[in-house]
Amino acid sequence: MAILNNVIVKGISRFIGNIYGNLFGKVNNKTINGDVLTDVPSNAVFTDTIDTTHLRNITLKAGSSGIVPNTIIMRTSNDTYESIVTSDNMGNNTTNKIANTADFYLDSIIYYNGNNLIENNNTTNQDFYSLKDLDFRYSSNCSNNLVAGKPLFLIGSINNNKTFKLNNDIWWTQELPLDGDISYNGNIYIYLGIAYNNTNIKLMEQHPIYYYLNGKIYYNNSPSTLYYFINDVDTVSLEEYNNLTSENKTASFYFITDV
Repeated sequence: MAILNNVIVKGISRFIGNIYGNLFGKVNNKTINGDVLTDVPSNAVFTDTIDTTHLRNITLKAGSSGIVPNTIIMRTSNDTYESIVTSDNMGNNTTNKIANTADFYLDSIIYYNGNNLIENNNTTNQDFYSLKDLDFRYSSNCSNNLVAGKPLFLIGSINNNKTFKLNNDIWWTQELPLDGDISYNGNIYIYLGIAYNNTNIKLMEQHPIYYYLNGKIYYNNSPSTLYYFINDVDTVSLEEYNNLTSENKTASFYFITDV
């Protein structure tokens, strides 16, 4: 798998963003629980038999939007947890759900909540799941339109406070954008797992983050630096960077295109 490195530097600091020539390095004919998956990310961690991972007796507080049954939840900037959809139009047979507008931490552990409804600002102690087969219709408007064997991502953007906000209209996708379309600039993609039929996914425990900048998709392994990758970067060639004065080099972050 070809990996190209583009370097963002400020003074002597270097943040490495890896761009995958073949984005995932696909594993052919990976069989999990009898399902043959074709678009398996090489950095997904699993064995041939996926087990449900329970995180038992976890105490957490629901945020202002609460925690909806059978949904994916994330930690908010208020150190509470909320579902990625609001409590309106609950169920797996509705297609008019609304994305939660909360500010989520990019490095949040992503849990699956079972059948419990946890009202806003209430504290609960119960089992949650970080590795789980789940019906994604509870967390989206996907209806019966998932494509089995393809990865699934949350879509959003990064806020000024360096948190993650879901897109309002379409907050999930099974496709990352192709090179060259700058209309996707600034989009953040968080890998959730893999669809195994047209409604259900296998939620994985690791959630790599990708971002779109200057017409290309990149992998980010340092959520704390992602804000600077998106917002405070000047694009230059290596020659242009080397010709900058030391004062200019420390005044901004630079995205070096030909490293």
